[in-house]
Amino acid sequence: MAIIPTNKLTPGMVLKSAVNDITGRLLLGEGVEICRKHITIFKSWGVTEVDIEGDAEGGDVQEDVVIQVDEETLYKAKKEIQELFVFNDLNNSPVTEEIFRLSVQNKIDRLHGV
Repeated sequence: MAIIPTNKLTPGMVLKSAVNDITGRLLLGEGVEICRKHITIFKSWGVTEVDIEGDAEGGDVQEDVVIQVDEETLYKAKKEIQELFVFNDLNNSPVTEEIFRLSVQNKIDRLHGV
């Protein structure tokens, strides 16, 4: 058993216990293998950590993969996504900030064909 921050989750991990949002609504049941979509949903609903099977110290948690993105691509992606968030306060809402970050990452992934 290992409690893992959502930003350290990787596809393929298996939930040791169910994941609920801050209101108690079930997002994903125990024993389910996590995919990228699940990680996005957890972050979008304010889930900060989950309980996974295995041991974080034993190597089940993979190192972060760093994808190099040139400054121009990052600038274009952020600018395009900011237009969609024009009526949102990105500085005072951690949830909105995370959705913005994920949106930018998704845009970059689509630009790179991931």
